[in-house]
Amino acid sequence: MTLRNALLAAGLSALSLPASAATFYDNGAPNIANGYNFGNPSVADDFTLSTAQYLEEVTFWAYSNDAAGNLGQIGWGVYLDAASLPGAEVATGLATSSSVTATGDFVSGYSIYEVTFSIGSLLLDAGQQYWLALDSGSLFTNTTPGFAGWVFNSDVDGDTAVYGQAGSWSRGAAYPYDSAFTLSGSPASPVPLPASGVLLLSLLGGVVAWRRKSGRS
Repeated sequence: MTLRNALLAAGLSALSLPASAATFYDNGAPNIANGYNFGNPSVADDFTLSTAQYLEEVTFWAYSNDAAGNLGQIGWGVYLDAASLPGAEVATGLATSSSVTATGDFVSGYSIYEVTFSIGSLLLDAGQQYWLALDSGSLFTNTTPGFAGWVFNSDVDGDTAVYGQAGSWSRGAAYPYDSAFTLSGSPASPVPLPASGVLLLSLLGGVVAWRRKSGRS
């Protein structure tokens, strides 16, 4: 392989490196004191992004007496806001948890777990208020012998909503906290060329120019 081709291959390799999912929204750490039961059956919290992002991965904190039985599958949904409640559906799905890790903390005697799952890639716009809704998927219902819920964070602003047995969303004094979660993915706008890629392309251009000048001498 010639020097020019080697540099070209290296430059293209640097340009084609995939961007790993990075956290772009953090709704706060778990307060290890309160949470809301998934048996409602769904719990939701709102969020707004400052820049457009592709949502690829969700991490949240849950409590359960049987993590394998209650947290192995997660039902998720993203909704537009409608009068400070979840409104029109953007996307929903059932995901298999990629990790369920005990934190060593407890809520009312139940172990707290950090749960992460992937959803593919969902474009979310900047400035739009969304709601993230979670439940324990098909593995947990009110009749399942187990217990699971979403752990709150320490923000007391009543932004948690619950989808009750009556078939509608509600919020209020019974849900005083925000819920603990993070969102990860990649920016919707083009990512600037890495410095290593710029340097390699500059070197390539210099080598090509030198070879052409040498060939004319």
